[in-house]
Amino acid sequence: MRNGKSSATLQLKVPTYLPLSEAAQKYDLSEQVLTQLIQAGKMEAVRLPSGEVLVPVNNDPQKIKTKEQTIAEKFGKLMEQPITVSDAAKRYMVLGRTIRSGYL
Repeated sequence: MRNGKSSATLQLKVPTYLPLSEAAQKYDLSEQVLTQLIQAGKMEAVRLPSGEVLVPVNNDPQKIKTKEQTIAEKFGKLMEQPITVSDAAKRYMVLGRTIRSGYL
């Protein structure tokens, strides 16, 4: 307290950023994959006027699902259940024209 007045301390949480190459190493991803995740909006990043891309350290790549994980989540109950092409076409309304055309 100064002069009988209390002083409040302002605390800011300023994120820490890593260059793309360091972030790729940290998350054990290639720079290309990390760039694709950023472009897809799955990870945050900022681009400096110089063109350098920086990734916040607080990104959690564990929340990012691989294509295989997403498929298993959405269609896991269908895994290893055999189905004929014609049954799939009837059930899921796919391949109709291909089958009717005689390609399958």
